[in-house]
Amino acid sequence: MAVLSGLKPERVFAYFEKLCSVPHGSGNTKIISDMCVGFAKEMGLRYRQEPCNNVIIWKDASAGHENAAPIILQGHIDMVCAKTDDCTKDMTTEGLDLMTDGEWVWADKTSLGGDNGIAVAMILAILEDETLAHPPIEAVFTVDEEVGMDGAFALDCSDLKGRKLLNLDSEIEGVFTVSCAGGMRADCHLPGIMEPVAVWVRKNGEWALIHRCRRCGALSANRVAADDNPMKLMSIALRPLCVPPFPLERIEELAACMGGDSRLP
Repeated sequence: MAVLSGLKPERVFAYFEKLCSVPHGSGNTKIISDMCVGFAKEMGLRYRQEPCNNVIIWKDASAGHENAAPIILQGHIDMVCAKTDDCTKDMTTEGLDLMTDGEWVWADKTSLGGDNGIAVAMILAILEDETLAHPPIEAVFTVDEEVGMDGAFALDCSDLKGRKLLNLDSEIEGVFTVSCAGGMRADCHLPGIMEPVAVWVRKNGEWALIHRCRRCGALSANRVAADDNPMKLMSIALRPLCVPPFPLERIEELAACMGGDSRLP
C-alpha cells in the first residue's frame, strides 16, 4: 500500500510518491527525466527530452478552449540530497523512504525534495485529468535548479508558444508572486569565507539568512533550515541593537522614552 494514499489531492500525492521512488538529486536526473517521458508516452502526449534531461510535454486545450493562449507550467525535477549522519541510504541510487502523520510528509533520515517534486506531481496530475477545462498546456520540467539554474539556462524555448508562465516553486499555496528582483550567482572557491550577516523576515513570517562573502562581498540569501541553531539566528537578528544608534546597554532608557518597560534581567 502506498504511504501517501490517504492524502488529498490523491493523484498529486500518488505522483509525488512515484517521483520520490527514484533518485533525483542535482546532476543525477536521467531516471526521473525518463519517468516524465514515460508518462507522456503513456498519455499519448507530445514531448521533447533534451540532452541535459529537461523535458517538455504538450497537451492540447480542452473542448471549447482551443483558441485560448497557451499557458506554461514549470517546475524542476532535481532535489537537494541531504541525510543524517546515521543514514546508510545511497541517495545516488535509491529513492526516498516517505513518512506521514496525515498532516505532514517527510522522508526518513533524508531531505524530502518537496522543492520542487510537489510541483512536478501537480503538473502531471493536471496533464492526466481529462475533466479539467484548460487552454493549451506546455509543461516544462527543468533540471539542476538547485545548483545554479543549469536546466533553465540550457532550455530550448524555440517551440514554446506560451507567453505566460506559472513557476510552481513558491512557498505557500494560493499565493502568486507576479515579479521578483532576480538573483545573482557568485562562485567562491576558498572554504569558510561566507559569513552570516543578517536575518530578514518575509511577509509570510518565514526567516531567511543573508550571507556575505568576505572575499568578493557578494550577498546571498537562503531559507532558514529546520536544523539551524535558533540562538545563533537570534544573535544575528539582534546584532544591529548592539551598535549605534541602538546599543543594547541603553535598551531600558530607549524603552522608557517610548513609555514602555523593558528592564533587562
